[in-house]
Amino acid sequence: MKKILGAAVAATALVCAGSASAATLVSMSGTATNFWHSMTMPTTPGKYRIDLWASAPLAMVINVYHDYRWATYVVSSPSEGSPEGDEIEDHMTGDGTVSGTALSYSLVIPKTKITYFLSPDEIYHTEAWGIPPGTPMYRVDEYYNYRFQVEIYGWDMPEIEPPPFDYRFTLTAVPEPTTWAMMIIGFGLAGGALRRRNQLAVA
Repeated sequence: MKKILGAAVAATALVCAGSASAATLVSMSGTATNFWHSMTMPTTPGKYRIDLWASAPLAMVINVYHDYRWATYVVSSPSEGSPEGDEIEDHMTGDGTVSGTALSYSLVIPKTKITYFLSPDEIYHTEAWGIPPGTPMYRVDEYYNYRFQVEIYGWDMPEIEPPPFDYRFTLTAVPEPTTWAMMIIGFGLAGGALRRRNQLAVA
């Protein structure tokens, strides 16, 4: 009984910890005739949301960029370098544009992905890199250096001063679905333990 209750309490504690991580990371507000901001995203993998709001219908833009690199290695000698690889900088993750009072954009910063495989029976691997077919290898895909730019503006006429507007910008970390699953499990265990205790009391 105590073990069940303990598990429920632990699950609930994990839920609280996960919920705490969902706090707003960046919040900016004010009044301006043009709002522009850029920054580097957190390095922690996970889901994030960027929100823009303005007091009047305006043009809103969100651009997100990241760098990406991949490389393959021989499992037995990764320190000798990568027989294959490439790196792409300033890759556009996505963008959002709207004419209105609100714009939201969600993105996921993935974890570094490692995939194991056997060297294929191809001349390219055998002759170019001296890797016999069937050699254990792995590939590393890394997404990093996420950054974004947000902008709110009235119109593209620099000779005319647009009227000021109120704006708000937030960057929020979104909790993973597993957080909610842990909460359901925690309450389920707690309810089951209480029901079991009531049954024993009646008997």
